[in-house]
Amino acid sequence: MNKRITQRFFIEDQQGRIINPPSGCLIDTKVVENQDSHTEYDFYLVPQFTTQGCVLPTHFYVAFNDSNVDKATVEKLTFDLCHYYFNWAGSIKVPAPCMYAHKIAELFMNLGKEARQLEFSERISQSLHFL
Repeated sequence: MNKRITQRFFIEDQQGRIINPPSGCLIDTKVVENQDSHTEYDFYLVPQFTTQGCVLPTHFYVAFNDSNVDKATVEKLTFDLCHYYFNWAGSIKVPAPCMYAHKIAELFMNLGKEARQLEFSERISQSLHFL
């Protein structure tokens, strides 16, 4: 997954104006590598809705997929997971599990060495209270 990209995508509306693509817009042909492969491929996704400015797509790269899950299902699942972040009512730019992993890593790195060695109760360690 790459959020820092320079590509921008636009669509033309019925009046011929250039506008931002809608939420859920998927680009998986022409401008991507390995578009015919089902084990290694990439795609661009616009998971969020924007009201002003240019919408910024996210570039996803599937390095290896040897499962029976087809490309379309992976793309749909990726879009759906962008809606499951509980700290925001709408969709976010990255799938929620990626955002949670980022927040946990950031929390751990900001803790001092002594705090990292603390043991938490079972109930607290199994909850997402710190996100």
